[in-house]
Amino acid sequence: MKTRKKILHVLGQLNIGGIESWLVDFVNKTHQDYEYHFIVDRPEKGYYEQHLIDLGCKIYHISSPKNKLSYIKDLYTTIKKVNPDICHSHVSFTNGIVSLVSSVCGVDKRISYSHSDRSGFYKNKGFAGKVLINMQILLTNLFSNYKTAVSRESALCHYRKIKGVNIIPCGKDFSDLIRIEEKLDRKQFKFEVTDFVLINVGRLTTVKNQYFLIKLLPQLDERYKLLIVGDGNLYKELMILVKELNVGHRVFFAGASKDVLRILRDVADLFLFPSHNEGLGLAAIEAQAAGLPVIASSSIPAEVCLTSDYYSIDISNSSAWIEKIKEISNKNNQKSVNADICSGRYSISNNIRSIEEIYNA
Repeated sequence: MKTRKKILHVLGQLNIGGIESWLVDFVNKTHQDYEYHFIVDRPEKGYYEQHLIDLGCKIYHISSPKNKLSYIKDLYTTIKKVNPDICHSHVSFTNGIVSLVSSVCGVDKRISYSHSDRSGFYKNKGFAGKVLINMQILLTNLFSNYKTAVSRESALCHYRKIKGVNIIPCGKDFSDLIRIEEKLDRKQFKFEVTDFVLINVGRLTTVKNQYFLIKLLPQLDERYKLLIVGDGNLYKELMILVKELNVGHRVFFAGASKDVLRILRDVADLFLFPSHNEGLGLAAIEAQAAGLPVIASSSIPAEVCLTSDYYSIDISNSSAWIEKIKEISNKNNQKSVNADICSGRYSISNNIRSIEEIYNA
């Protein structure tokens, strides 16, 4: 029997999110080929944890990187215990610490994967904060023998360079879009046939900018409804804003969901993506695969634009967003799944091929 390579993934959580959903798709397709271990720097059990355990994965919870000494100690102890063939890290600037510790532990193959563009986060840091980040970037470049990123912007943010970085966008398993026998009824989300449903998918955090979308609603008539799919620490604050603007009857918070693709396909009419920044923006790719038009912030990487129904508008120009929403809603759009996207560059199968080239190099 062939010995499987032991892969250790390091990440911040196992709840529903872009990185986590991609990684679960990846493991679903490849768990027979590799032995997977996960280090998570949060104490609570995440949404995906039991599913991964059921697939045979092992999960270790360690200290938060906010306490650097405890984090490094726990990392060292756990990496030594696992003794992986490959350490694959997904923790932004902290990849530098992970790559250093895994090198000290004797791990031969150390992969840093950058999933975000945190240049705005860096700019808002003080002198000491910027020094710490630059030190971690230096460690990443010195001790990661494979540097990967989901986009050019993400690479420049985390490595300060493009040369020597593999640009590998996260992939998605789009098979749910093909299963037409499992269609959702929009009435279960309290929407009528005559409603025009605006949708956003993402964590409820400042960077995802759901505030912007809620503030648009009073400028649109009552047939426009907003569906927000995701959870996060801003839920209560967003609910306060909803009540202040008296749009509670027009906003539906669906929470975290494994049915995102079918919700996009069967329930929504227009995808709105006002994020302040994104490493790539997989949610917008999913929306286009489901056949939706997209209005996105101009800060989203250009490679996310895959169809002629993708519109990039600066979030400083809310009136332009209103005009484009009305323009799209007045068209007689016939939504259909985009087969080219489902099987193309952003499919999970293409992503697996790219990652496995590194695993098996």
